[in-house]
Amino acid sequence: MSDDLVKINDRNFAENDKVIFLENNKKFDVKNGQIGVVKSFLNGILSVESEGATKNINTLEYEKINHAYAITLHCNYVARISSDVGEQKARCGAKRSNIETC
Repeated sequence: MSDDLVKINDRNFAENDKVIFLENNKKFDVKNGQIGVVKSFLNGILSVESEGATKNINTLEYEKINHAYAITLHCNYVARISSDVGEQKARCGAKRSNIETC
């Protein structure tokens, strides 16, 4: 296992970790439910390869990221649906009256 690069919200991330973005963000061009792979961390910028492009995320401005190794189809589906309809409350890690926490 590689050394940890950065700690975000009490979670350690390392090079080649599979991650999921938990909230839409136009500035960093990421969507709720989008999955990627950590490539590097330098000067507060987390570089993630996702959908054929490198996303450079300023970790002081965007912390809605989690590991994606054990993501379920249900969790990813809920994230994609909420992203598609513009509703950010029904994302993985957030509770909703009729949706279980992922």
